[in-house]
Amino acid sequence: MKKVMDSFLSAVGALAVVYCGFKFSLSLLRGFRAFILPALGFKNNLKRYGAWAVVTGCTDGIGKAYVKEIARQGINVVLISRNQEKLNNLSEEIRAQFRVNTRIIVIDFVDGVEVYDGLEEKLSDIEIGILVNNVGVSHYPEFFQNYQRDECWKMLNVNCLSVLMMTHIILPQMIARKKGLVLNISSASGQFPVPLLQIYSSTKAFVDFFSTCLRNECSGSGVDVQCVLPFYVATKMSRIRKPNMMVPSPGDYVRQALGTLGVYSRSQGCWTHALQAYLMGHIPTWITEKITFNFNLARRKAVLKKLAEKKEKAGHDD
Repeated sequence: MKKVMDSFLSAVGALAVVYCGFKFSLSLLRGFRAFILPALGFKNNLKRYGAWAVVTGCTDGIGKAYVKEIARQGINVVLISRNQEKLNNLSEEIRAQFRVNTRIIVIDFVDGVEVYDGLEEKLSDIEIGILVNNVGVSHYPEFFQNYQRDECWKMLNVNCLSVLMMTHIILPQMIARKKGLVLNISSASGQFPVPLLQIYSSTKAFVDFFSTCLRNECSGSGVDVQCVLPFYVATKMSRIRKPNMMVPSPGDYVRQALGTLGVYSRSQGCWTHALQAYLMGHIPTWITEKITFNFNLARRKAVLKKLAEKKEKAGHDD
């Protein structure tokens, strides 16, 4: 009996080793396809989705980088943001650099559902193959009870409602043509809860869950849906100016993120962020939440100190 049990346990152990080895090899293969092959020149052909792309929150950071990488492939771009001057400058820049057509639509997503009135008509005459739901706002670390209610609505309108409404407007024509790509830019803050950034973290979790639901609904329709969940990128929102290996520039990040299309439906975007997510996923949640809380508590203290100094300086100037 003992020999039979020993043989059984040995077989189970061998199967477990084989399974883990296979799973690890598969992860390496997917990583090679997502991050190595694109760097060697094997890029996704975005033109197969259609002649036009729509990018929200496109005048800075990750959004602007998506515009440039999409235009680089000869795809026309609808630029949507709230700043007319920045939109004009970006339009002129990519027209001159990439010889593509552009269309400008000024929308302040902070406002409610009424800002979408008439948008469907403005987009009805072009073949939209790609939608990048990028627009988003964050907030400095703060306890939830200290926020004004209008700040809560602002976060919901920009980070959640914009994704729903833009997708609801554009998805039907993609389904009708049986081709399209919806890229929803979430955040690692939506993957791992972030105390003191509770509103931002929760809205980005919504984007992630919505993307998963939509991807399953669109399965077999010809429409691809990807959710991108970056950690820190050197943008105005992150307030990190100098990029490094763990904090890439927007351009480097988006180039890698586009390489993950067709490989990962939920993508960290770049290999260093994928590594961060892997490591965080193997640390007990209570530890990561405690570290994050203490980190943001220190950030909150620094921000409040800076605001107090600015207020004091303004008082002296008066």
